[in-house]
This record gives sequence, C-alpha cells and structure tokens, in this order.
Amino acid sequence: MSCSKIKLGLNQNIGFIDGSDLYNYFETLFDYGSAGPPGYLVFNNVDYTNQANLKKMAEMQVQLATLNGSVISPVFSWVTPF
Repeated sequence: MSCSKIKLGLNQNIGFIDGSDLYNYFETLFDYGSAGPPGYLVFNNVDYTNQANLKKMAEMQVQLATLNGSVISPVFSWVTPF
C-alpha cells in the first residue's frame, strides 16, 4: 500500500467548475465555516481487491476518528461499506 503526501493548503475548488454546487459549497464553507476545510486521504497504486489493504484503510478511518482534538467526527470512508 502506498501513500502520497499532499502539501497543506491545496485549494479544493481547483477541480470544480466555477458556480457549480460543490464549488459554491466549499466557498461557503471557507467563508463561514469555523471548523476548517475538510481533510482527505488520497491513496494511489492500491490493490483494492487485497483484503489486507482494505483492512488497513478501515483501521486508518477508526484511528482518525479518535483524534478528537483535531478531527471533528464523523469521519467518512467508502472502504467500510465496501
């Protein structure tokens, strides 16, 4: 399993069309949200058919949810229902 480090400060709106629902949502969140921007874990070159990889990814979700001082629950992941 591999992880890439993305520098902090990546503008999430860079991939959205100006005026789209997601663009407007993130602009509003940035302007008025006190919780800060959402965080993403991006994985590349992962074999999603390997159960060990899926288990590790699900464990990361659980560990992130326990960081009460810096991560606000809930932590969503597509891995657990998959």
